[in-house]
Amino acid sequence: MTRPEIELRTIVSQFILAIFLASAVLSAIAMLIVYRLIRKKFIQPIVMLTGSAEAMVGNLEREEAVSIDIHTNDELETLADAFTKMDIDLREYIKELSSITAEKERVSGELNAAAKIQMGILPKLGMQYDKLEEFDLAASMVPAREVGGDFYDIFMTDDRHLALVIADVSGKGVPASLFMVATKILIKYSMKQGMSPAEAFRAVNEKLIESNDMELFVTAWMVLIDLETGECVEINAGHEHPAIRENGGIYELVRYRHSPALATLDDITFRERSFRLDPGDSLFVYTDGVTEAANRDMKLFGEDRLVAALNRNSGAVPDELLKNVRESIDGFTGDAEQFDDITMLAFRYNGK
Repeated sequence: MTRPEIELRTIVSQFILAIFLASAVLSAIAMLIVYRLIRKKFIQPIVMLTGSAEAMVGNLEREEAVSIDIHTNDELETLADAFTKMDIDLREYIKELSSITAEKERVSGELNAAAKIQMGILPKLGMQYDKLEEFDLAASMVPAREVGGDFYDIFMTDDRHLALVIADVSGKGVPASLFMVATKILIKYSMKQGMSPAEAFRAVNEKLIESNDMELFVTAWMVLIDLETGECVEINAGHEHPAIRENGGIYELVRYRHSPALATLDDITFRERSFRLDPGDSLFVYTDGVTEAANRDMKLFGEDRLVAALNRNSGAVPDELLKNVRESIDGFTGDAEQFDDITMLAFRYNGK
């Protein structure tokens, strides 16, 4: 190869190398520019969004919202605006939820206090009646909510007459509870004035109708028992059928025509029914929370299961009788929610 050819090849090689180096430098510069553009346009906003999200989650208790300063005029800026709005809305929601929770706790505390007061006005079946050998009795009430509309009452109207009352106010919660208290006081007051059961229910009915803006009503049952003779005067205002067991027999529901519930109709006459208890005879009365107790399949406990529960040990003393019924209800309903108050009263007449 001649010298001119060698020099030419050298020059061509140097030119190619120079072009390659120039291309490499230009490529590196272009990549750097593209990286800076990508970093400014995408990476930095994403890093800012990530940091803002962490700050938002970690400081939800403070009132000031997280500021996201992104101005890319594209979807990232839209996303940043959405993050900012979500942060503001979330803080407002947490603030409102905290206020609601505090109010709920306050109301819950008041309802618990109301429940204690309500249970406190039910008669205590202790020494007040233990000294009376003419009868044995037991009663229980389990409200479906903090406060309920069921009640029972037991009191002497004079030296020889005992009144038993059980009732169920329509509705639930505080309104039903207040209506229940008024009904209980009115019935006891009327009977203490020497009224007959029919006269007492008529007087109570008129009083309840006078101030019944919420249109509540009360199903009620009462019996007045002469403890010396066993003679009874019974009245039923739309309530459940009572169950009676004659000494040595079994419990059976006593079905007869009832009067309307209290606070439903004005100026009505309530019907009385007379019967006699002999020594060893028993009574069992209850509210519809017993027969309408439902399991998860929404099947009701019903009257047949109630009678079967009563007769599982028909000769049981009142306390044991209520326990047997309650166990039967719990076994039937399982873990289903209790929808209504469950109130029961059992009485056994011993005579003189």
